[in-house]
Amino acid sequence: MKLNHELCNELFGQLPLELKRSMINIASEYQSACEKHKEWPMDFIHAAAIVAEESGELVQASLQHRYEKGRFFDMHKEAIQTGAMAVRFLVNAQMWWCDECGKLVPDKEVTFEETHDPRQGGCGGNVE
Repeated sequence: MKLNHELCNELFGQLPLELKRSMINIASEYQSACEKHKEWPMDFIHAAAIVAEESGELVQASLQHRYEKGRFFDMHKEAIQTGAMAVRFLVNAQMWWCDECGKLVPDKEVTFEETHDPRQGGCGGNVE
């Protein structure tokens, strides 16, 4: 389901303040990560590995907090980074694969019939 700007604003406005703060922290981290690391893996396995790596760091920080008097801040920071990479995975997963071209194709280049739109410079091949 694609959400338009107005619906997103309406839904966001109904969220509790703590959730809004967390989502803003994640969005800020997402932007920083995209600026710092402009490249993102083209395949889902390597992209998911980045999310898993951040998640592993969250588990490590949580274990340190529990058993080694680690800082709560470290858990919080790793949770935000994990969320940001999960969002980056989702944003980049809104792509289609064109077998004919052998590349990922953005939504705007896909026709209603799920082909790589020639009007957008595509090859006309099927996408999935």
